[in-house]
Amino acid sequence: MLKSLREEFSFVRGNVLTLISMWAIADFANFLPNTYYSLYVEALGASAFLLGSILSAASLVMAFLLLAGGYWADKYGRKFLIISMSFARALIFLIFAAAPTWHFILLGEVLLGMSSISEPATVAVLADSLPPEKRGLGYSFSLAIGATSIFSPLVAGFLYLSYKLVQAMRIAYLIVSACWFVSGVVTLRLRETIHSERSEISIKKAIKQYPKAIKECVIVWRLFLLLLIVMIITAAATMIFISEPKTKEN
Repeated sequence: MLKSLREEFSFVRGNVLTLISMWAIADFANFLPNTYYSLYVEALGASAFLLGSILSAASLVMAFLLLAGGYWADKYGRKFLIISMSFARALIFLIFAAAPTWHFILLGEVLLGMSSISEPATVAVLADSLPPEKRGLGYSFSLAIGATSIFSPLVAGFLYLSYKLVQAMRIAYLIVSACWFVSGVVTLRLRETIHSERSEISIKKAIKQYPKAIKECVIVWRLFLLLLIVMIITAAATMIFISEPKTKEN
């Protein structure tokens, strides 16, 4: 049985193992502050309307950059985007940890939305690195690794009971920052899976190419339908996420 399992999951090596390790760490980290996120932002002075506006702004930035991220990953390579955005997230979460007011949370959310430009590159590396006959199992296995997030609410609850709300959330975000730094170190082992033109990258050129990226993506009707479905699901999930009941801080 063990021999059969080793053969079945023989694809878990190289880039696949690196990405799975990164996701195991990142999924635990990303869900850690979510339990008391709304209470934290309100404690920093935001109203319920501002809380919704902050998340909407982050989603807008993310939606704007995801298509460009896919285009640039195909044109310039995947590894650079993944590594740079992993370390960028480690720095961004320090803003959440030190935020004196909700304005800094807004800044952090916008920057996180911008860091999502690496998401298409991450999926592309996984697809490039999986054997064609193992892609279904590979994607399923990578999603199952997200089970590490099961422990996130438990740790969040422990911090909340041990410290006051604001202090507990600051500690949680420091943990998140540390986890993303470790993830960045892990991604240094990635191997590029596509010919890169990184020497030609410039912000000015990237901005000029963005309309072309949008045009090439929207032409694909199936992608448009998928994007529409994701927008509807994300909007509904976000409405539930920001409507958590208030509780008094100890």
